[in-house]
Amino acid sequence: MIAAISWLAFTPKAPGLDIQHFDKINHLAAFSSLTLIALLAFSVPASRIYLGLLGYGITIELVQSQLPNRFASVADIAADGVGIILGAGLYWITEKWLMKKWQWLR
Repeated sequence: MIAAISWLAFTPKAPGLDIQHFDKINHLAAFSSLTLIALLAFSVPASRIYLGLLGYGITIELVQSQLPNRFASVADIAADGVGIILGAGLYWITEKWLMKKWQWLR
């Protein structure tokens, strides 16, 4: 998933949907998914995952600032952060509610 997000972030932008803030929705979806998957997959403190993914989002923006036809955006980093928070919430719902309700899934 990291490879796919990196490829999408660093390749020239293809003509896309003309929906206002569509790129922010993409950031939100990507980082909430990454957060949920990482929290479910790794037994490390959640803070490391959050900081690592936020660092990844900042790195994407720094690289994009050096690419032609791309630009860095603080709003994109904010959308990444909101996605991380959303992913953490989805993890909480999954881990604390669903997994306890259906313990046989473990």
